[in-house]
Amino acid sequence: MRNDKILYSGQTSVSKRLDKLEERAREKVSKQKKLSPAAEVVFDYIEKEKKSIQTQVLNYVQTDTKEENLKSTLLALKFYDTYLVTLQNNLKNLLGRSDER
Repeated sequence: MRNDKILYSGQTSVSKRLDKLEERAREKVSKQKKLSPAAEVVFDYIEKEKKSIQTQVLNYVQTDTKEENLKSTLLALKFYDTYLVTLQNNLKNLLGRSDER
């Protein structure tokens, strides 16, 4: 007769999953504590960068600029703006904030 007692550790997949969830929650709280003091400075900097993109667009629009160069520059600035929005949203999620800004 086969004896499989040694294979049973007493932990089920549910208990392992709960352990992982608790660990993630502790990591999130730890990250929040580390980022909270500098959060306002970071959010202000991101807002400043987003506003500077608008002025950069106006600086690039000139009469002698080739259409191809203008399109590529505008596309790059659009990608940068999308990156900043994503970064801001990720930081808000990490800090557990809603859209307060």
